[in-house]
Amino acid sequence: MELEPIIKDLRNRARKLDSTLVGLKWYIFGSLLEDKKCSADVDILIIYEMETSSKIIKSHLQDLDLLLPLHMMLMTSEEEVELRFLEKNRTLQIFP
Repeated sequence: MELEPIIKDLRNRARKLDSTLVGLKWYIFGSLLEDKKCSADVDILIIYEMETSSKIIKSHLQDLDLLLPLHMMLMTSEEEVELRFLEKNRTLQIFP
């Protein structure tokens, strides 16, 4: 899987969604960062502030599952702090 076109598409989607939901942080993690040729899916993490954001994010990205083998994780900033996901995993922030 080619990383750059995937990042470009995700950044475009993030920009569009950012006009509705401010403060989202998007990350890629998992096997795509380790071995692009053997990666089975695209793992993304979106961190948001407002509890109602997850439904809006899912509705805006529902077609992405048809284009990519996607594994999407959503968590609030509080959940991320509690789980220390960014600290424990290799990630690449793609937006903002």
